[in-house]
Amino acid sequence: METRMELKNIAQIRAAFKAAPRQMATETQKVITESGRLVQQTAKEFIKSRYSKPPYDTGMMERQTLVFFPRPLYAEIIPMVDYAIYPHEGLSTSRKYGRRPFIEDAMENKTPEIERNFQVACQKVFDTIGRKV
Repeated sequence: METRMELKNIAQIRAAFKAAPRQMATETQKVITESGRLVQQTAKEFIKSRYSKPPYDTGMMERQTLVFFPRPLYAEIIPMVDYAIYPHEGLSTSRKYGRRPFIEDAMENKTPEIERNFQVACQKVFDTIGRKV
């Protein structure tokens, strides 16, 4: 016994799946950009308020903690003050206060939200593919 099935919209299916990597890259870049800004903002908040002894000149470090997007699918959060490494890693005079890793803490704090954002982005692409087919 032979069973045959004909897909009348095979061209649409192929086109939708062919476009999926480009759509996924676009949605992923949006999430990375949003995530970079989210971690930057949270790191700034941690610099101001999270630690019992704020690191050095908190106003300058807060203002100069920036987010960069040097290439696709990549974000960097960088405190642009020379002394940021000392409180972050607990070096030099900061030893008596211990490490205050505001960037690491911000990333850890926002990881669940970032993961949800990636899931939403993936689902959006899958839904788009489904609607095109």
